[in-house]
Amino acid sequence: MEEVLRINDLKVNYGGIEAVRGISFHVNKGEIVTLIGANGAGKSSTLRTISGLVKPSGGSVVFGGEDITAKDPTSIVSKGLMMVPEGRRIFPNLTVLENLKMGAYLRNDDLEKDIEMVYGYFPRLKERSWQAGGTLSGGEQQMLTGDLRYHQEDPRRRHNSSSYRAECKYGTSCSRPCIRNREWKDIH
Repeated sequence: MEEVLRINDLKVNYGGIEAVRGISFHVNKGEIVTLIGANGAGKSSTLRTISGLVKPSGGSVVFGGEDITAKDPTSIVSKGLMMVPEGRRIFPNLTVLENLKMGAYLRNDDLEKDIEMVYGYFPRLKERSWQAGGTLSGGEQQMLTGDLRYHQEDPRRRHNSSSYRAECKYGTSCSRPCIRNREWKDIH
């Protein structure tokens, strides 16, 4: 299987506090890897480090065969790797359609086909495409959170801090936590 992401002996420190102690895992094309642990175990720190939001104190992050360790988040997003923040981080004053388009701000291609695909997954969003995002129900806002971010020109991977999952875009699309690869990884 084609490897999409490899984390090698990743370490993250915040001052003298060791948040992540040498985690290693990989994600193959079409797989989902889930990080599970207690509060403070380092799940979010791992994902934030993969995204470039936190600089590691050791180890490496390789995405699509390229070492992206400690690259800036903008560079990482432009390669097709992005983090969906925990919670319902939408633009409450923009319409559903405008929110979807904002999620694809790095794209240079036509969005219509992918917008229709999102509406196919979530018909309720199509019904409410004119409505301000902040007036949607909690579940509808979660549907809206970033769907077009995953449909970039070369969308290979996403990870979601609210469900602590890493999902390869090739081969699956899922709006709630799910596990295909049942190999559990302990961060400590």
